[in-house]
Amino acid sequence: MLQEKELLEIFPLVFSSSHSIGFKRDEIKSLLFDPSYTFLEIPKLMWLDCIYNYFGENGIDKSILNINSVLISWYERQNAR
Repeated sequence: MLQEKELLEIFPLVFSSSHSIGFKRDEIKSLLFDPSYTFLEIPKLMWLDCIYNYFGENGIDKSILNINSVLISWYERQNAR
């Protein structure tokens, strides 16, 4: 599981808005791990690629995180256009 610091560092890779620390932490945790997650605002372009780059730069093995597969499929469909 990701640490709070990592969740907070990921938030601006996905969203442009400002929110409380608790909201940012919970939003990214839900985004990455909850299959029923629904976006509350429009994410930035290429946000999942930015998250994967962050993982690589910080030595985080995404294969053990069990990231939301529904989210990944949706992202791939959106970026295939």
